[in-house]
Amino acid sequence: MAATLLLTRPLGAAQRFLDGLGVETPHLISPIMRIVPLTPQVLRVPKALVLTSENGAAALARLDLPPGLPAWCVGLRTAEVARANGADAIVAGPDAAHLLPRILAEGGNGPFLHLRGAHVAADVAVALQSAGRVCDALVVYDQQDCPLSPAALALLNGTAPVVLPLFSPRSAALVAKAGPFAAPLIIVAISPAAAALAPSAARVYVAPTPELSAMQRLAAQAVGEAG
Repeated sequence: MAATLLLTRPLGAAQRFLDGLGVETPHLISPIMRIVPLTPQVLRVPKALVLTSENGAAALARLDLPPGLPAWCVGLRTAEVARANGADAIVAGPDAAHLLPRILAEGGNGPFLHLRGAHVAADVAVALQSAGRVCDALVVYDQQDCPLSPAALALLNGTAPVVLPLFSPRSAALVAKAGPFAAPLIIVAISPAAAALAPSAARVYVAPTPELSAMQRLAAQAVGEAG
């Protein structure tokens, strides 16, 4: 029985994931979170930005900041959006664990400004402050919970295999909260932390690096192995 790929990312991100997957497969998109842009006031103009998501980078279009600021970015997509919004983007690595050493070694003392969501896996501003750097944090979007669609719930409680990529610990926890599920689940997790919070599954794969391309390769592999 063929597997179905269930994507719980916001629509645009889910479609980009599909476009780069490299295989044709039955799929369903049911976002588990909704991104709500916010436009807070910038209280101190930074010397450099810290951007850990494309949604943080997209906020540059709404904020009163000077153009051309250096922007330390997690991931290629974040850097792409930052450049499109006038920042001098620097790809510092695939996650915060790679980002922080680069900033500490090459970024100076600040002040930095981390444009972040209401929910984050790692508090970059606190980490930089603990290392003696000046860094402010500004919440520029919220990630509001969304219920899985009736079609997604039917899929998860069916008999056919479901390949479920999970891109954060929070999204894993939100999906698990809607379970348990009857379908044979194949989890593709972006990190061990996401895998630990995922719903019970027949198989769990963890991406070797927390990057979109690694998740796409692993998801394509999981779809192929599921038949």
